[in-house]
Amino acid sequence: MASLLMRIGNDSRRLQFVRFLAFLSLIRWYNLFLVLIAQFLAARFVLVEQADGWNWLLDRGLWGLALAGSLLLAAGYVINAFYDIETDLANRPQQVIVGRVISKKHALQAWVVLNGMGLTLSAGLSTRLLLFYLLFSGALWLYSHKFCKFPLMGEVAAAFLSISAFFAICVHYRYVNADLLILATLFWILVLAREMVKKLISMKGDLVYGYRTFPIEYGLKKTRSLLVLLHLMALLPLLALAVLNHTPSTNLFSGLVASGVLASAYLSLKAVRSTDHRRINIALKIVLLMCICGIVLI
Repeated sequence: MASLLMRIGNDSRRLQFVRFLAFLSLIRWYNLFLVLIAQFLAARFVLVEQADGWNWLLDRGLWGLALAGSLLLAAGYVINAFYDIETDLANRPQQVIVGRVISKKHALQAWVVLNGMGLTLSAGLSTRLLLFYLLFSGALWLYSHKFCKFPLMGEVAAAFLSISAFFAICVHYRYVNADLLILATLFWILVLAREMVKKLISMKGDLVYGYRTFPIEYGLKKTRSLLVLLHLMALLPLLALAVLNHTPSTNLFSGLVASGVLASAYLSLKAVRSTDHRRINIALKIVLLMCICGIVLI
């Protein structure tokens, strides 16, 4: 009897651990971590003049707004997975979490708790940040519920929501910096390009469930042409950074990222099959990672 109880207890703990890992995957902890790093590094454009060296990293407001934004973004990932259960079952059935490892009820509860924590934390920092994050939270829900089903609107909205971390810094500190805006523009273009690639990859499920995405509405040829155009557009903010700063480190950043963008553009030109689209997705992930790590060079 004792051994049976011990086995049941071990199975229960194992199940809870599996659910915890599934929850981390659901909120895309790796994306949250990268957004946090990007936000902290980008904040130096605003705070570097207010502190010596790297002391600006100790700013409480920065930590507070970054944590609040991460909680709200995590909530956005949860509600997006909740609404995308059907299409995910068609496109990537082995990776579906909501409705399988985590129930729909618990997913909604997690969404409410994460939103509540994020908004409460932002309220303690400033009223304007609370209002900004209220709009951000509502926009995340609206995107998951409506916008993602319409051609181009969904991709553009997702790209804007992805760079909201940069605007949160401007809102909280009431400061706008040219480098920060150019960097946000670069990220927006790259994220938009990646969103277009993701729509190409998920065409099967989107078509089955009636999502009017850009590839479905306008076809593969026009989608790939737009994808190449976005890659070329990404070179403009890189050129602007190099011209405005004109330092060896900024030139190095612009050159490295431009090389990655051109490589991804070449893959886009040659893309034919679904596996080609997945390669472009990986290439854009690498370029975005290069952008985040390279912020220190600007």
